[in-house]
Amino acid sequence: MRATAHIGPNAILQHLPLLHNSLGPGATAALLAQAGLSQPPAAHGMVAQATVARFHNAVTQHLGTGAPALQWAAGVGTGRYILANRIPRPAQALLRALPSTWGARLLTRAILQHAWTFAGSGQLRVAQRRPLGLELHQNPLAMAAPPANAPSCHWHTAVFQTLFSALIWPAAQARETSCMACGDACCSFQILPHPANSHM
Repeated sequence: MRATAHIGPNAILQHLPLLHNSLGPGATAALLAQAGLSQPPAAHGMVAQATVARFHNAVTQHLGTGAPALQWAAGVGTGRYILANRIPRPAQALLRALPSTWGARLLTRAILQHAWTFAGSGQLRVAQRRPLGLELHQNPLAMAAPPANAPSCHWHTAVFQTLFSALIWPAAQARETSCMACGDACCSFQILPHPANSHM
């Protein structure tokens, strides 16, 4: 775990084009200001996790029922950014070529090693292998979120689904099964090779 509590800038940056389209530049700037930012964070820096949490809360507050879809789209964008800029092409080719069980283990290991970039001071661990289950303990974004009636880590879930569907299981489905915003002990994510309602 990193001694300082920071999260990668894509936790904010991938939201901004979507917010511009849905709310306009003025409202987007207001959301950044609500998080304590006078301008978007630098693309190659890190952002204090408290700032990221305030931004995510501002998005939820201003978009209401529209927030989950926008945060999911921002998570997809973050996953695509990681694929384009953070995982070398040979490594991606290797993951796709390996048997899915091996590939899933290697990708999961890489995600655990870099978890601080999206979990800040939280701790990510593997809860089970089949189906793959991840637990994010002390998730700073969920801990700072307002109380929720349903799991609300849409950004995290979309990042997981984007990576696993691109590299391991083309029809992968990620879902959050428990959430600290709901009062649960941790945020739990399940990554399935196929959608839950699939008979494949």
